[in-house]
Amino acid sequence: FCPKGQTLTDIEIDSNGTLVAGYGDWDVNLDSFVAANSPSRVGVVPFDIATKTWGSMFYAGSEGLDVVRKFDDRFYIPTTDPSDKAPTGQPGSRSGYVTNEGGTWHFVANGNDIHTFDVAKQQNGTLWTVESNAQPAPASSIAWKSTDNGATWELGRDGNAGDFSRHYWVATLGDTVYMRDEADTRVKTFNGASWVATSNSDCQYYGSNVV
Repeated sequence: FCPKGQTLTDIEIDSNGTLVAGYGDWDVNLDSFVAANSPSRVGVVPFDIATKTWGSMFYAGSEGLDVVRKFDDRFYIPTTDPSDKAPTGQPGSRSGYVTNEGGTWHFVANGNDIHTFDVAKQQNGTLWTVESNAQPAPASSIAWKSTDNGATWELGRDGNAGDFSRHYWVATLGDTVYMRDEADTRVKTFNGASWVATSNSDCQYYGSNVV
């Protein structure tokens, strides 16, 4: 039914030898269509490499988990596309990430966003998530930041407005944040006070992409 959804999209391993993988297919909305207790649902299933055993599934409430990140030996996994079984009180309309920060798996909501594509953490502990926000219309690329490990969030950057305008990735080096709009080929950097777009002379071109 969903061969793409069975393909691993990302993996991470912590210092205890626990492997977590990303998978799913948010084009077919698999998590919404299957039964609540179906093994075909999308979730986090830790694998112990030493014993070759699987742990219990934590249902993510997302059609797909495309990216798995690890900071301070804890996993952070964006809910790419919330499903009708999303654990947010707003099924299908609010995303965020799932994490085992604190020792147990749980969901963390950020803004009122329909897609969260990536998460990063600065050296100073500030968390960033990047996504697409549907409210208010039109949809826009947006970034949220948290200085208290996800307890509260503030707007980090409001990007381009327009259909399918999205931030697909975010990365950090030290305390500098890097991200890119789908609607703008330039990389944006955040120096702690403001966003700066790289000039063309600062970039190398590979086909139609700029890095």
